[in-house]
Order: sequence, then C-alpha cells, then structure tokens
Amino acid sequence: MPDERYGDHVFDPDRDDEFERVRSLAAAYDPASRNYLAALEIGPGWRCLDVGAGPGTLSAWMAEQGCEVVALDRDTRFVSGIHPNVVPVEVNLSEPGLDLGRFDLVHSRFTLMHLPERDQLLARLATWVRPGGWLVLSDLAELGTASSPNEPYRRVSFAMWRGLAATIGTDINYGRQHPGTLATSGFADTGAAADFATVARDTPMANFLRLTINQCRPLIIGTGDADDTAIEQTLRYLSDPTTWDLSLLMITGWSRKAPV
Repeated sequence: MPDERYGDHVFDPDRDDEFERVRSLAAAYDPASRNYLAALEIGPGWRCLDVGAGPGTLSAWMAEQGCEVVALDRDTRFVSGIHPNVVPVEVNLSEPGLDLGRFDLVHSRFTLMHLPERDQLLARLATWVRPGGWLVLSDLAELGTASSPNEPYRRVSFAMWRGLAATIGTDINYGRQHPGTLATSGFADTGAAADFATVARDTPMANFLRLTINQCRPLIIGTGDADDTAIEQTLRYLSDPTTWDLSLLMITGWSRKAPV
C-alpha cells in the first residue's frame, strides 16, 4: 500500500496552482460528461451525489438542472458556495462506515483511479444508488501518449504515471475496467463511451499536463525514466504552436439499478 494519499503532498489543494490544474482537467472533459448526464434526463427532484467533486463544475451544472447535489470531496474548498443546491460534504470516501443515503444518481469522475482500495469503494458507491437510479463512472486510460511522435513527451508521461502509481497508488488505466465491471454488476441498461481531449497550445489538456508535470517533477526524475532535460523539452512541446497530440482517454460507463 502506498504511503501517501492523493492531496497529502502530491496535488495538495494548498498549492497556488492546484485549482487551475483541476479546473483545466474539468474543462477538457466537462462537455462530454454533461452530455452523458443529460442523456439520463436528470432534472428537478433528482438527488445526486458527485464523488470527488474537485473544482465543482459538474456539481454546479447538475444543480442548474434543478437537482439537489451532495458534493463529496476530501477537501471541499473549491465547491463551497458554488450554488445554493450544492451541499459540500468534506470526508474521505474510504471512511469506515460512511453512508450518505440513497441517490437517483451517483457520479464519480477521476476519483477511483487515484485510490488504492478502488474496487471496494466502487462497490460502496453501488450501494448508494436507489432502485431505478444510475451509477456513472469516469476514469482515465493512457492510450494516446504511447503513439506520440514526440519522444520526451512519451517518456515523461510514462515516468509521471509510474511515479504516481508508486507514491499514491494511481492506476492510470483504471477507466478501461468500468464498462465490463458495470455490465457484470447486476445493474441494467449499461452503456459506455470514450473521449479524447486533444493536446495543443492553450488547450485545457495542455495546461493540465503542464501543471501536473511541474507538480510531479521530483516523482518523474525519481523513477530514473526521465530527467530534467526531458521535462523541459516536454513543457516546450506543450506550448509549441505547431503541437497537435493526444493524451488521456476518458472512459465513462453508466448503469441503472433495477427497480424493486
């Protein structure tokens, strides 16, 4: 078991650039996530749980649709006060005995992949879905970088995810499991989709990668797979006006709990 947890030192919310980092990741994938949630016809009367609410962009959007939203995060400073219908709950998802009630929608994005006990926590989320309600899971898969024409970018990305796996237990490819897991969960109406965010200068994904690489610089170098020169070359690549590349694939799965 890794010694650290997400947010202890790596991705510490006290850092000046952490809100911009998570907000950039949200901006890259929010349009796709909103489309999948809208297809479920969420709206007034729905009680929704947003697990790992982060910058709160999806919590606020759900609230704007008329939903009552519980925004769960280990640190809720970014979601406090974002909308009258959003109730922040500051707690670790892995807290023993945690039970927040039953919801019409339980949504988790980019959270389980960073938690070593992810499989047990996924099972916990499923118990919080009311009969007839929906479980929607999104996590990442590192399928775009391996084919990049830029060698430092490939090497630094590989080293970063390797370092995060060793330090906080991140599984960068955990999203690949969601469709299959939901299909065999006893839920119904399972569906899945995959979305790439392109990497080009001034795109949200390029900004997210730039900030994440800078935060993870000691971890990257510590793996021995990339050095400071490769990091600087990668950062220049992310800012180059001629760059067009791929990075992380968001895989989303959704499934409905059978009515009683």
